[in-house]
Amino acid sequence: MGLKIMVKGEADKIDSQREVHHLSARKELEAEYKGRERILSGAMEEAIGGGSYRPLDRIQDPRAMRKEMMEYKRNYEKGAPIKLAPQVENELWKKAKRLKDEFVVGMVSKADMHPVKARSVMTKDGAVVKWVADYDKMRETKSIERNQAWLKANQPKLNEFKRIMRLLEPDNPNIANYERFRK
Repeated sequence: MGLKIMVKGEADKIDSQREVHHLSARKELEAEYKGRERILSGAMEEAIGGGSYRPLDRIQDPRAMRKEMMEYKRNYEKGAPIKLAPQVENELWKKAKRLKDEFVVGMVSKADMHPVKARSVMTKDGAVVKWVADYDKMRETKSIERNQAWLKANQPKLNEFKRIMRLLEPDNPNIANYERFRK
């Protein structure tokens, strides 16, 4: 076994590059590994018709289940949030702000992405105004093509922004949504 020497600040750099899973993915991974862990511990479960039983007695291959449980646990721990040093947090907030300022340039507006128009619809009670998507305006403004080009140009920035935001605020499921910056 060799000695591993880390330069001061290298741990912070490694922590800032960490990938944190989305909140729902972390919850799902945790439920999967804890459920398997409970079964493998030999815990008793309530039967639907009454009484109790041990699920472990009904499993054909407990070794395979243990392997699955360990894989789920490893994935959960790999994507679990960590406590960052204050200076690392500050740097990441600055980087997220810089990325946001870069990717909002050229972002197609909500009005162009989802244009609507009023349309009169006849019903038994008379004419009713309904709001519908304005596909003619979308074709005229080429909003879909413009958005695809914008996405292609900014995808690396968006991915990095999402990673940083999940690292900074792991328990906020909407923090990485860049759509909130659309005008």
